[in-house]
Amino acid sequence: MKLPSLFKTYFSRKKQNVLFQDAVEGCKELVVFCIPEFERINGGILSIFNLAKYSRMFRKRVIIATLPSVYTYYRNTFFNNDEIIYRFSQIAEVAGSFDSLMVHIPEYSVKNFCNNLSAKEKESLKKCKDLHFNIMTQNIELAPSNADIEQLRSISDKLTQTVAHARCANQDICSSMGIITHFFGTYLDLSGYAKTPFKEKKKLILFSPDKSPYKKEIRDLISKFFPSFKVVTVKHMPFDAYVRLVSKAICVITFGEGFDGYFLQACEMGTPGIAVYNDKFFPDKSWLKLPNIYDSFPAMIETLAGDLQELASNEKLYSDICEVVMKKNKTKDIEKHYINNIKRFYERDYDFYPKAYKDENYI
Repeated sequence: MKLPSLFKTYFSRKKQNVLFQDAVEGCKELVVFCIPEFERINGGILSIFNLAKYSRMFRKRVIIATLPSVYTYYRNTFFNNDEIIYRFSQIAEVAGSFDSLMVHIPEYSVKNFCNNLSAKEKESLKKCKDLHFNIMTQNIELAPSNADIEQLRSISDKLTQTVAHARCANQDICSSMGIITHFFGTYLDLSGYAKTPFKEKKKLILFSPDKSPYKKEIRDLISKFFPSFKVVTVKHMPFDAYVRLVSKAICVITFGEGFDGYFLQACEMGTPGIAVYNDKFFPDKSWLKLPNIYDSFPAMIETLAGDLQELASNEKLYSDICEVVMKKNKTKDIEKHYINNIKRFYERDYDFYPKAYKDENYI
């Protein structure tokens, strides 16, 4: 992915310098959510912005900052939000002035986070009276190695992990990684977006942007059996435009985790998501009984043409699929549980502890 220009970074740093002092003025307890140093839109970014928003229900000062890097930016314009984005070096420089500093770090970036901190920044962070790192594991396949975790632990031994998928919220994951583990879940309010009625759907099929060796074969299959249909891969698209497109589409095929936003958000917008079952992300095997979930991509390819034909012509089947997915995902109660999970995290009422865990002062 193309990094932001040095000019954009220079302009952003000037903005951040002006605004940062007011953001932390008189602050003794700060919560920081770290994001990539380049502007983009995906489920992970939306999730972090949402966590920051709901964290303000339980912590007074919450800010978002780009990961340690020479690059930064100060506003994400891909979706509606009021967040000012700072750079982590600003927090590190004044870490000693906080009584409590909690830093949420994306799982994939733990190694680079540690490596990109200067020796001076590490020493400054250690001056904070209560420094707490939380690893946000949104994708268990990107989880940091034990060696990377130990790098983080060398800066502060107050270390936790939050997971986005219920399948990863268990004692085995907690014990294998050796850190306290807590379930956050995911939630995104789409109630403000209009759903397109079945009869007004466009001849449009959306692909997630994930790389897959099966993507071309599935695209060719659709072109062969549905020549009048258009296939669009969702990429670098403002969120509002993306949701409107999802609403109009016949379906959304995800090539990623399966149990992800391209699958779940599509169903919430009244458009069936189509996915391959992934044991690491779906809550349980009962999801395989749904007609829009396949056990493999070869299995999808084998029956997809007929399945799409029925889906596009059967309004009841179409709506039933979305309804079942939302019911199984407990969509009506998901916000309440999500907020409660965040509340318990800040109260240090965690879900899982490593079996050898003994530091009672931490909890």
